[in-house]
Amino acid sequence: MKRTNVVGIFKDYEYMNCSVYGNPREKVWVEIDGVEKCFKTASDAQCGYFIPNYKNGDKINFDYHITRNGNRIIDYVHETRSA
Repeated sequence: MKRTNVVGIFKDYEYMNCSVYGNPREKVWVEIDGVEKCFKTASDAQCGYFIPNYKNGDKINFDYHITRNGNRIIDYVHETRSA
């Protein structure tokens, strides 16, 4: 699993079903180099708690990986806020 670090502009998020342990998961839309992409937060990862604190237009710096099925999964969110 190769992780990639990226900085983009946060657009929106949507709640998904929680993990079996009750931790939050979200679908996240981020604009990267003018293209809006959809990501999901990893199950039972701390990033599920940070995503709701971002507002439209905030910079977001995160690590993600791509699954075999082509899903983009956010593994870690670094601290970046102001646009």
